[in-house]
Parts: sequence; C-alpha cells; structure tokens
Amino acid sequence: MPTRLTVLHWVTLTGWAGLAALLFVWNTFLIDRHLHTILGSLAIALLPLLIPLRGLLQGRGRAYILTAMLSLLYFMHGVTEVFAPGANPAAVLEIGFSLTAFIGAASHAHTVRVSATHG
Repeated sequence: MPTRLTVLHWVTLTGWAGLAALLFVWNTFLIDRHLHTILGSLAIALLPLLIPLRGLLQGRGRAYILTAMLSLLYFMHGVTEVFAPGANPAAVLEIGFSLTAFIGAASHAHTVRVSATHG
C-alpha cells in the first residue's frame, strides 16, 4: 500500500508533467507564429517549470513549495486565457493541470510539516 506522501508525490508529478506537455504543445502548435517565435514561447512557458524539477524528483520539501507557488501562476494564466476573446480550449486543461500540481504539492508540503512536528 503506497503511503500518503507517495500518492501526493505522484499527484504532483502528474500535474507537473501534464502542464509541461500541454504548454509544449500549446506554444509549439496552437499560438500565432506572427507574434512569437517558438523558442521564445517555449522558454517563457517552460523554464519556470524546470526550476523545481530536480528537487521534485528527489523529494525535497522546498521544491514542493516552489511548485505550488509556480502552479498558481499557471492557474492565473489559464483563467486569463479562458476569459479572453477567442479563448483557447487548452486553457481549461491548463487550469486543471495547475490545480492538480498545486493540490499535490501543497498537500505534500503540509503532510511533511505535520509529520515533522507531530512525529
């Protein structure tokens, strides 16, 4: 039976990977090439997500906190895109993946903190 931390770790990584894959597809195929270059769009969209990746894979607590904070930025971007004229349906997926990453990361960080203070 997997522990709560293992489940939360995988929930966080699922949200992170879904968000990274979505942003790659969105910024490679779904945006207007007259306004942005592919490399620039990918750098702006994906570089912030890469910052906590190593720590997430190693299970470091601060990486989960950073992931939770970063996922809120992607959540805000998704909400902004949903209400923009000519909204992209991928924005709904961005909201879902960012919330998944946030819930997993915040819950993981909270569980580690609670077990450290009570255990």
